[in-house]
Formats: sequence, C-alpha cells, structure tokens
Amino acid sequence: MYKYGFIKKNRKGEWLVLSEKESRDVMSIQKTREAAEAYLVKSKRPFELIHLNSELTAIKYSEEIKGGIGDNFDIAQIPKEELNKGLTVEREHSPHKDIQLDIVKDHEQEALELTGEPNYYEYLEEAENKMKEDGNAE
Repeated sequence: MYKYGFIKKNRKGEWLVLSEKESRDVMSIQKTREAAEAYLVKSKRPFELIHLNSELTAIKYSEEIKGGIGDNFDIAQIPKEELNKGLTVEREHSPHKDIQLDIVKDHEQEALELTGEPNYYEYLEEAENKMKEDGNAE
C-alpha cells in the first residue's frame, strides 16, 4: 500500500513538506528543495521522490518493499565496484541505503540468472554508452 505526500514551492519561495494524510497539512517548511528532501531522510521512513515539475515533487511512501527476486541474494557475490555502481544508480529511486540495496540485489539476481554473473550495472553502463553514441551519430 502506498501513501503520497508532496514537496511544494509556495509563493514566498519556501518549500513545504505536505503530509500524506491531508495534503494541506504542512509538516515542515524549508528554504530549498534539497533541505525538504533531507528532512524526509531524517524520518527513516522508506519513500521515493517523483519530480513532477520544478515546483512540485510527489513523495511516494511505502511501508515495506516486498517480494523482490533478490530477497535471498548474498551481496558478498557482488564485486565491490559493481555494488558501488549499483548503489549510486539506485539513489534516483530512494535516498535510503536499505532500499537502494534491495533494488541492487533484485537486479543482480536477474543478471546472475541471465548471464551467470552479478553484472547488471556493467551491462547498464554499456547500454547507456551505446545510446549516447547512437544519439551523437548523425
């Protein structure tokens, strides 16, 4: 079950963190979007940020992430460089390391099943570089 809140810029240029219970309830007022996001991280509650536009961000709260294919994956199987790449990439989904790690484990389990090695982010990097090449070719 997901609940939503918002980070919204008001007319004074302040960033409001609005409650998931009532989007009119202000939980915090911050000077920057980054400070508003940092306020959420302190709550230690799992969430994902969805940037809707320059003045509005949705906060998608989840009580728990369940049922990923990597739930039983041993992270010791992941080379350190690969693990660090994964955690960096998955920051786009959540600032919480435990959620980032859950996502990494799911992707690495998938890569292990398909290629025999936990190398998802190696393939991701290759795919992104190929897209950049294709985008620059005219």
